[in-house]
Amino acid sequence: MYRRTLVGDVLSFWLRHAIDREHGGFLTALHRDGRVSVRLKGNMWKGPFHLPRMLWYCGRLLDGDAAPASPASGDVREPHRS
Repeated sequence: MYRRTLVGDVLSFWLRHAIDREHGGFLTALHRDGRVSVRLKGNMWKGPFHLPRMLWYCGRLLDGDAAPASPASGDVREPHRS
């Protein structure tokens, strides 16, 4: 389920709309329909923290090693075990 959502919805959206083909890099402030809301690409604190953390967490989700984070807290919970 996570892989299908990540690849089919999230990744395809970002690959279609977030790549700055004119100046390089990625645009991070997009409307839900893909229109750019702010052309600024972040600040000095945003990228070094969020990108590596997002990649780490997506890897854990794809490997089945993590449960979804709580939307309210951003907390990474332990994996579900049956």
